[in-house]
Amino acid sequence: MSILIPVIIMLLMIIVPVWQDEASKKKSSKTGHDFPPEHRKPFGAANERKAKSPAISKQGNDQAVERKPVQTPEHPVTAIEPTVIPRDKQGCESAGTGPAPQAKKSEPVRQTKEAPNPETKIAKEISFRGNVLSREDVNMLSGGTRIDMTSFTIPKGVMKIADHAFENCFALTDVVIPASVNSIGACAFKNCGNLSQITLPKNLRSIGDSAFRGCTYLTHVSIPDSVKRLGSGAFSYCVNLTGVMIPDSVTFIGGDAFTHCRNLTLTVGRSSYARQYCIEHSLKYTYPDAIDWLNQ
Repeated sequence: MSILIPVIIMLLMIIVPVWQDEASKKKSSKTGHDFPPEHRKPFGAANERKAKSPAISKQGNDQAVERKPVQTPEHPVTAIEPTVIPRDKQGCESAGTGPAPQAKKSEPVRQTKEAPNPETKIAKEISFRGNVLSREDVNMLSGGTRIDMTSFTIPKGVMKIADHAFENCFALTDVVIPASVNSIGACAFKNCGNLSQITLPKNLRSIGDSAFRGCTYLTHVSIPDSVKRLGSGAFSYCVNLTGVMIPDSVTFIGGDAFTHCRNLTLTVGRSSYARQYCIEHSLKYTYPDAIDWLNQ
């Protein structure tokens, strides 16, 4: 008996674990889960949740509503608002959860025109007008800043500077006059107070009335041998003008051509018309080859 008791105990220790394993396998095959007992849920709970909250419910003919799981004691899930899935014209669900992106309208391409060359434009206009540079032409060439411009180059081919072309251009300090110019009109440079020097072209024949009146910064002017006429008041009120050379070619000088030029001395020929004019109007004059001032 003392031998059988240990043998029986050993058999029980082998048989009991095997029987327990067999029983647990049979139970798991009935429930369909291999989870440990503490992680198992009652069978049928998932089907109840699926029945209570269908995945998609239709609303109308054009859109469907996708529903997310709502929080339950068994599954703590944050509730999400239903998302509208748009449909296309055939009733099919479009890709993505938002509305289909609209194609952007292509903006028309704006073609920029090159700015015309003002010098080319004015050259055509001057040629049409008979090679006369007018006040309007000066304003266009200066880009609409006629009164504020400080320098100006007259286009080649211009034969006449029209009346009042540069009048009241107070900021003007320098002007380039081409050799083609043969006439300067009345009041052409009147009141150009900052014009300090002027070079007259060699083909110039006539200087109009009051052409340089009020050019207070002018100090010296040399009139070319081609000039025949100086208009009335041509250099009047040029208060800082100290010297003007008048050639023998000049045959007419208008009245008051040099009035209010207090410091002026004219340089004239010994037998010229200009010398006679100085004597008649009590103007100081000298000769090109003189050493001292002569007032005879």
